[in-house]
Amino acid sequence: MDNVKNEGVQKRKKGLETTEQILNAAADLFARNGYDGVSVRQIAKNAGIKESSLYNHFKSKADILETLFDEFIKQVPKSRPSDDEIDRLLLLMEPEEVFKSIVFHVGKSASGTLLTLQ
Repeated sequence: MDNVKNEGVQKRKKGLETTEQILNAAADLFARNGYDGVSVRQIAKNAGIKESSLYNHFKSKADILETLFDEFIKQVPKSRPSDDEIDRLLLLMEPEEVFKSIVFHVGKSASGTLLTLQ
């Protein structure tokens, strides 16, 4: 009985690792080539899996992007600068530069924890 339970846990862990690999590969490709410049086949290849296996984790490329956005939104409150820090930045930079800086910072903070999916 314990053996069956352990197999289930190992399968789930492997599935979560594969999901994370897919999301990391997709995030990297989308950042470099844009959403429209990336195919599901490329994402699968960069994740080290077969394209058909990708569909065990996601319904579509749009589903992958939606998951990335959801994770990004979860990470923003945890890793964005405080309101005081943003006010100080606005004294030194244009709002667009501040926004880019926040997005970069959040993305950098999220990388690696980008997807501890539950």
